[in-house]
Amino acid sequence: GKTTMESQNSTPILEDQHMPEQLFELASAGLLNAKALRHGLRLVGHLPGQRDWQRFLDRLLLVLGALLLVSGAFFFFAYNWDALHRFARLGLVEAAILVTVGLAHYLGLHKLSGKVALLVAALLVGALLAVFGQAYQTGADSYTLFLMWMLLIVGWVAVGTFAPLWLLLLALANVTLVLYWDQVWSQDYTLHFELLFLLNALALAVWEVARLRGFSWLQARWYARIVAVAALGWITMAVLTLIVEGAPTPAEMTSAEWAAVVLYGAFWVVVLFVYQRYIRDLFVLTGAAVSLIAVITMFVAQRTDLHPTLLPFVLGVLVIGQAALAVTWLLRVQRKWEGVGGQ
Repeated sequence: GKTTMESQNSTPILEDQHMPEQLFELASAGLLNAKALRHGLRLVGHLPGQRDWQRFLDRLLLVLGALLLVSGAFFFFAYNWDALHRFARLGLVEAAILVTVGLAHYLGLHKLSGKVALLVAALLVGALLAVFGQAYQTGADSYTLFLMWMLLIVGWVAVGTFAPLWLLLLALANVTLVLYWDQVWSQDYTLHFELLFLLNALALAVWEVARLRGFSWLQARWYARIVAVAALGWITMAVLTLIVEGAPTPAEMTSAEWAAVVLYGAFWVVVLFVYQRYIRDLFVLTGAAVSLIAVITMFVAQRTDLHPTLLPFVLGVLVIGQAALAVTWLLRVQRKWEGVGGQ
């Protein structure tokens, strides 16, 4: 009876999504050594085992096969464009969408194969809009294609509970905004990068909160890492644009340029705090370090009066020094998490 109770009580503990963080805290307090920490992380599924790798490869090959199938459809239309009547072009794409949606319904959205079929259907919607635009030469701005694509698949994304579908929706939102600003709005690239950063930073915050709230289909870390890289990339581009093309002195900076500095500093501090103390993700911390290295290096290259023959040497030494400091810091953070040298 005691064994049964222990087994019943141990299951929810091992499945607790906060268990990895609790193990790291025990290691930091000196209650677990590095070997015990690794064993515990493997037990709760935080470190991949043989079955995890097999499952990952199985899913990877399934997704790659689906993406290759979609790319084959695109190339088919590109190669046979002149030989097909416009109704044949539209009919073939619509038939493919119906087949994939029907397959998703037949397989069920609770299965990975059904979710991948729905992802293929969402990608084919883009092909349908592209074929329609080419066949009828609507003359609309290209951003409208991605906007309509995004709006048409919102329902599928909502019911699919599949992280790649949400990534596709976010990617379409990014492309739509980039093309809209390039074709319709102003050419203030610093402001463009800031707004794109805000979009992706908001998506990252929602993603991480939903993951912590227990949404099982958002537990894989690499989805959030992609969004984090996008947010870091856009705000880094804003600061680099400010350094290269912005006002030479702080007194001459515009509000958008000041906003780039404030947003970059605030986001860097938030990433440092959250991903070092709570979520603990070395990948995101590494991205933040690389971003800071790029900003510092660009500032030195653009805003210092060094001789042209001396500048490459100075920049090389600067990059090597910053990289060494970043690696040292990241290793120290990892050792602290594992409770080795972190007392």
